[in-house]
Amino acid sequence: MKIKQVAIIDEHPLIIKGVREILQYEYPDMCSIGFKNPVDFLISLKKESFDFIILDLKFKNNHINGFYIIKELKQRGIRAPVIIYSAYDDDRYIKKAIRLGASAYICKNEVAEELIEAIKTIKLNSTYITKKLSNGIYVNSSLASLNIFSKREREVLLLFRKGYKNIDIAKKLNITPNTVTTYKSRIKDKLYNIEF
Repeated sequence: MKIKQVAIIDEHPLIIKGVREILQYEYPDMCSIGFKNPVDFLISLKKESFDFIILDLKFKNNHINGFYIIKELKQRGIRAPVIIYSAYDDDRYIKKAIRLGASAYICKNEVAEELIEAIKTIKLNSTYITKKLSNGIYVNSSLASLNIFSKREREVLLLFRKGYKNIDIAKKLNITPNTVTTYKSRIKDKLYNIEF
C-alpha cells in the first residue's frame, strides 16, 4: 500500500506540524492535510480521500470527538485506517476506540517511531497498540480473567504483545502465517464483542 495522502486531525497546530514532520521523514512523497477542527475534516471528505487518518480523541466541541468520527467514517463507508493519537492512556478509551474500528492507538508521549511502527503494522493488516499500553489492555484489565480466548489464541496474543510479527509467531508455534492472521482476526472479533 502506497501512502499518498494522510489526514491529521488535532486542535493543536504544533501536534499537526510534529506528526507531519515524522511522516515526511519516513514517507517523503506523502501529502498530509491538517485539520484543527473535526467538522472541517468531515466536510473535506466530500472532495478528499485519505490513505490514513490520524485522529485525536478530544476536541473543544464536545459533541464531536474521535469516537464520533470513527463511527461517522464507518457509516460513510470510508475504509482508511484510523490511528488514534491521544494524550489519554485510559484502558476504557483504548478498548472503545479499537472496538469501534480504530486500527491503532498511540499515546502522544510516546517516541516518534511508534507512529511509523503503527503504520507499518496496519499495512500488514494488524492492529497496533503502543507497547506500553498493550500490556495494560491485555494483562491488567478484566479481559485477562475472562476465558474468551482458546489456548492457541492466548499463545498468539501473548507473542503479539511481545512484538513478534506474524511470520515469527508462525515459526514459534509451528503454524502458517495465514493461520496466525486467522487467530488474530478471531481475537479482534472477540474483543469487539465485549461490552466495556
